[in-house]
Amino acid sequence: MKVLLDLGNTRLKAGLLRLTAQGPELATTFAATYDQEQGLSQWLERHLQAEPCPQVQALGISVVTTETRRHVEGILSHHQCHVHWLDACTPNPMVHNAYEEYTQLGADRWFGALGAWYQLNPHPAQALIYCSFGTATTIDTMIPRAAFPATHRPATQKPWVYLGGLILPGPSLMYQSLDQHTARLGLGQGDLQDFPTNTRSAISSGIANAQIGALTQQILKTQHLCPQHPVLIVCSGGGWPLVANALDQLVEQWPTLHTEPQPELHHAEHSVLLGLGNTSVPTKQSANRP
Repeated sequence: MKVLLDLGNTRLKAGLLRLTAQGPELATTFAATYDQEQGLSQWLERHLQAEPCPQVQALGISVVTTETRRHVEGILSHHQCHVHWLDACTPNPMVHNAYEEYTQLGADRWFGALGAWYQLNPHPAQALIYCSFGTATTIDTMIPRAAFPATHRPATQKPWVYLGGLILPGPSLMYQSLDQHTARLGLGQGDLQDFPTNTRSAISSGIANAQIGALTQQILKTQHLCPQHPVLIVCSGGGWPLVANALDQLVEQWPTLHTEPQPELHHAEHSVLLGLGNTSVPTKQSANRP
């Protein structure tokens, strides 16, 4: 059994991984803001007591301060958990990372895309987009190496390639920005409308369209690389509820607006944890391209 940790910008997420005959499986998960992180200790005590073992390995990623990370390490140490912190330099045996500077790539983007890939197991000629609506929205693409023209294929034998993607303010951050820098807009979620006639709907529709517009552009560009199969879209993140209806509308209206195949939409709350769960701890962090 392994403990998986995702220390994000606003929330701590954790999961317990069991190895089954069908492969790694998330048995239970936990999420809390950092002012509630002591709940992690109670969660660990409750679940680790049910399956006691001498030492539990923990794998994690972190974008928080050193102080916060060490506090979490202390909680885990109390439960005999030793943590290996991983980053986007961690290699994967099946996926080549084409990002130029690994140290500049967020580990949540890398492991989230890997988790989506492991969960959906795309067709060998099918592209996948992993979109996380967090504090920032990130939209990342993975395609089969065979989709590249022979003269432009990456110098790797791994069958899949992580291409990178977009970063933009997340839905909640867009709301907060309007709240802080404009006067009396009456913030709060409104109905999604094509031509809003009240301020709340104007704000909600504008933010949803900004998010979905960026995703739509990436779908179209990605579909061009792998035209034979519809693009798989995997969405996650705390901002998902703010754009879920708009995403459903995007897929529903796709055949009337575009000639490309209708994309397949999936919601996966724990893609980062699944990516971590399918990762072997390297004995030495590789300086080569993963």
